[in-house]
Amino acid sequence: MDMHSLPKPVRLWLRCKDRAGRSVFAAVTAGKDEDASRAVWHAIFPGTGLPAGEMLGSSASLDDVADDVCARVASLEAYRSP
Repeated sequence: MDMHSLPKPVRLWLRCKDRAGRSVFAAVTAGKDEDASRAVWHAIFPGTGLPAGEMLGSSASLDDVADDVCARVASLEAYRSP
């Protein structure tokens, strides 16, 4: 499923904390096809280096995307470019 083909994609700017407690900003595009059981999302982390870090995932619903993205970020330590 292509993120650009999703009906009415939702765009979010999130501020999460990584495993070390540092703030990490995420630009997230999410969507859910009418026939799909889960919402899919693509997060880009612009402050993590060049190229920017990216993450793909899915959530039970669009309402769960922000919590799910931040939960995944909390399990990692974000790399920051010098």
